Amino acid sequence: GNDTWAQILLESDSIATMLSKAENTEKMYQYDRDELKEMKAIVQEVKDLEEKLENEKHELETSKNEQESVKADLEVKVEEFKATASDYEAQIASARSQAQQLKEMIQQQNAELRTIQKQEEEARRQQQAQQQAQQQAQQSQNNGGNAVTGGSVNNNTSKPSKPASKPSAPATQPSAPSVPDEQPSAPSQPAAPSQPAAPSKPSAPSYNSGTGAAVVAYAMQFIGNPYVYGGNSLTNGIDCSGFTQQVFGHFGYSLPRTSDSQAGSGVGISYSEARAG
Repeated sequence: GNDTWAQILLESDSIATMLSKAENTEKMYQYDRDELKEMKAIVQEVKDLEEKLENEKHELETSKNEQESVKADLEVKVEEFKATASDYEAQIASARSQAQQLKEMIQQQNAELRTIQKQEEEARRQQQAQQQAQQQAQQSQNNGGNAVTGGSVNNNTSKPSKPASKPSAPATQPSAPSVPDEQPSAPSQPAAPSQPAAPSKPSAPSYNSGTGAAVVAYAMQFIGNPYVYGGNSLTNGIDCSGFTQQVFGHFGYSLPRTSDSQAGSGVGISYSEARAG
């Protein structure tokens, strides 16, 4: 400042020395100003860098928090997927177990059905044998009744020869021929052979409750399969009349292919007599 210049004037021996000192002082002053400006610039640059680093740090921390949040969400989803996968595995295992049980039940029902069919066949044979035995017994009874009738008539014709010795006897004895009249009435029973008309119900065996239940159980395993008009596959696609034809055909019952033909086949029954199968 001014004190510096006054000191230079007082200490200088000559004008040249004074000018030289003034020049040097000016250079030093300019140098200090330049250095001060440079230092200020450096300080400002450091501040700018510090602010930039703080911003970047803040951004990194924000990104870190977001990534941790995403990581937590992913971990939750992974746990949910694991739980869902384990549930699917349990459902698959349960479905396989049910399928195995259904398969075993169908096999058991098929075995029971074969046993029932054998029993029905055996019962049908026994019934036919009984009917034949009844017919033979009735025929032999009819033949025996005819022979008895013939013998009683011959005996009655020989009795009227006694009135010569006992006139009163014929009055009481003619009542005896009434016995042969009662005996010939037995042959009137041959009308009974008309009873074999009972076997004319061929559908009676199909009303067996065991067979009906087996038919229903066999048919239910195809629930959910596609309906295809004119189809013939119980698994890949079939229509209504084809379904009934193949289900009953599995148990040995022959049905026509079309619904119109099926409606005209079989034996008519009342609604109260309707049974499963």
